[in-house]
Amino acid sequence: MQFWDVRQQLELSTYVLDQLRFAVLILTFDKQVLLANQMGQQWLSRPENSLGAKSAHAEKMSVLLKTACGLNGVRRAVSMTLRKPDGNTLFLTAVPLPEAAIRSWQPGPPKALLWINDPGQAKPPAGALLQHIFGLTPAEVRLTRLLLQGLTLKEAMGQLNLSLETGRTQLKAVFFKLGIRRQTELHRLLGRLDVLEIAS
Repeated sequence: MQFWDVRQQLELSTYVLDQLRFAVLILTFDKQVLLANQMGQQWLSRPENSLGAKSAHAEKMSVLLKTACGLNGVRRAVSMTLRKPDGNTLFLTAVPLPEAAIRSWQPGPPKALLWINDPGQAKPPAGALLQHIFGLTPAEVRLTRLLLQGLTLKEAMGQLNLSLETGRTQLKAVFFKLGIRRQTELHRLLGRLDVLEIAS
């Protein structure tokens, strides 16, 4: 890939991330911020953000990022909650950066994607995040959306008029791309997001 292509891809990634109504950051295991959307930059500017060494949640954040980056075993998605100064709760989810995305960064320490959801706000739409960052296909986003609505795999595939075997294949691909192993992890990881259907 040429330098110009890399720069264009980074600009497109930043543009897509800025369309999301929740904070998204790409970090190394040691809390170095490599990329943040506008909401992420706003979160970083707050004194209560949990990345600072003086934060009461600094150790929890270190464990979260190290787990997502695979320094505490297998790379996997992990979440935590933080109490905001106003008493409300924030949900932080760190997921391993997909292999395809890692290859587009320069070599260096392991990286994770962190998103921050404030349940006091409307559920943020995540279809673009799932497609652009994790490489989910529109069909995989549609399946994920139905599963998060509480349908079983069989019910979701019936609604999509596709075979159960196709559903199993798509679900395996979703699990692999999100770095998870079970449907319960899918709910824990994405249940607080509004997964909108993306046109194919």
